[in-house]
Amino acid sequence: MFTAELTHFAAAHLERFGIEYSLAVEGTPAEFASLIRENTKALLFETPTNPLLKVVDIEAMAALARKNGLISIIDNTFASPINQNPLDWGIDVVLHSGTKYLGGHSDLCCGALVSSTKLMSPMMETAVNMGFVLAPQECYLLERSMKTLGLRVRQSNVNGKALCEFLKDHGRVRNVFYPGLSGHPGHETASKQMRGFGGMFSVELDGDGRDAKKVVDALRLFQPCREPGRC
Repeated sequence: MFTAELTHFAAAHLERFGIEYSLAVEGTPAEFASLIRENTKALLFETPTNPLLKVVDIEAMAALARKNGLISIIDNTFASPINQNPLDWGIDVVLHSGTKYLGGHSDLCCGALVSSTKLMSPMMETAVNMGFVLAPQECYLLERSMKTLGLRVRQSNVNGKALCEFLKDHGRVRNVFYPGLSGHPGHETASKQMRGFGGMFSVELDGDGRDAKKVVDALRLFQPCREPGRC
């Protein structure tokens, strides 16, 4: 299952390098299995997903990859390493956006990946050769932020759950997408593979686009970017 960013990247760049891909919609292991071809090399998915917080069974995906001799890759950004550790479930490569939970202060842009020495060695060589390495200042900012990661994520778990419990009973809210709610279709799987459910959630209002704009415009702590390129 691809996020919007990964889907755009795949469509814009992968084919230029002769890399073929298939996009999963629902993200179930059965769907991924149906998309495997003779030339498939890897399975890449995200859980919980952005933006509808769908949950993918990590253990089942790891088993599917092993069965077919593929590398399993997961984007673990929404969960963070505090709430979810895919390596423990048999995943080969774990991706994180360091800009989000790992950074936490909106002052750096970076990514991180975690894997075995065998898989990391060629990736490190590619990163060095192509210049995909952080400058010292960004390394310092990321190290600073990691010291408070546990505290920040655990509080996000509490805050996110409280907000979703409030919103699910609100008269103007049609749906709340959050794996920490018992009514979420992925709640059972999330409870198995996650220690906490994070602070990210989506809401479907009982209204139209104008109502959604009113809600966004009324936010005080979180405000949308009104000057593209300067956010």
